[in-house]
Amino acid sequence: MPTGTRVGIASPHPAASLPAAWREASIALRYALPSRRDHPPYSLDEAVAVRYPDLGGFGALAERMPPEAINEVADVRALDELAGESAGEELLRTLEVVASTESMRRAATILHLHHNSVAHRVTRAEKVLGFTLAEPYARSRLMLALVLRRLRDSADLA
Repeated sequence: MPTGTRVGIASPHPAASLPAAWREASIALRYALPSRRDHPPYSLDEAVAVRYPDLGGFGALAERMPPEAINEVADVRALDELAGESAGEELLRTLEVVASTESMRRAATILHLHHNSVAHRVTRAEKVLGFTLAEPYARSRLMLALVLRRLRDSADLA
């Protein structure tokens, strides 16, 4: 895929169900991220190609959460603040990998960073977010905020 491309993939449908397939592909596309390189393999954490059947309940969020409602979520506003910092997009990428893995060390491996660098970024982000990722359900809370932000920012793709 060319750099900057993203793909949403629907469930298999008969030809008569093309509108349903289009809706599913459009929803999946909202979760996809632009490719950072023009050659495979693309790992799951890159989210270049997203399959609708893999979304589960996240598909419902895309259908039912308007951008205006997402803007009211304090955790999303905190992520926006972090994104506005220098190297903010790198910080958000770090947070997404941390939220989707079991440990800082695993996140560091995926990001090709030293684990202390990842820990330093997370500590900076925690101050803005207002919670630490060591708290119960904190990674889930962070992932939800990241997902909501991605949905808000991709609303024009729907």
